[in-house]
Amino acid sequence: MLHALIATAGASWAWASVSCFAAAILSAIFPWIAAEAVLIAFLALAHSSAEVVGVVVILSVGQMAGKAIVFWGARRGRWGQGHSSGLAARWKERMTSRPQQASSIVLLSSIVGFPPFFLITFAAGAFGVSFQRFMVAGTTGRLVRFGVLAFLPHAIVHIWR
Repeated sequence: MLHALIATAGASWAWASVSCFAAAILSAIFPWIAAEAVLIAFLALAHSSAEVVGVVVILSVGQMAGKAIVFWGARRGRWGQGHSSGLAARWKERMTSRPQQASSIVLLSSIVGFPPFFLITFAAGAFGVSFQRFMVAGTTGRLVRFGVLAFLPHAIVHIWR
């Protein structure tokens, strides 16, 4: 599937952007599609630093659009209500007791991937975390993660020259 999107993207930067956005949404909804693989694939199509920044922004926004679907699916599913296990109860307490703590958990997860961002997205939706806080922290984290992954090889090359 990713190969087909990349082949379609070869036609122009506009198609590359649309394909990258679509792949990012899919990678956010289906955790077995690695966003980092999408990043690497579309970075190969970038010919300038501005296009690399474009890939990072498009991938981050697409990821968060997909995560919004997961968030609202969990919220509407009422997964966080009723009888829950001790582990779920502890996570619900962490996510709802102090809004700043929930934002910190989302930010950390969206940058380093632990706890897995898909699970944190689901928990945030299910346990009633503010959507605005979730989106701000998640988008910030995704921009940092993908920005570092995109520009780190370039920085390393310049350090070793």
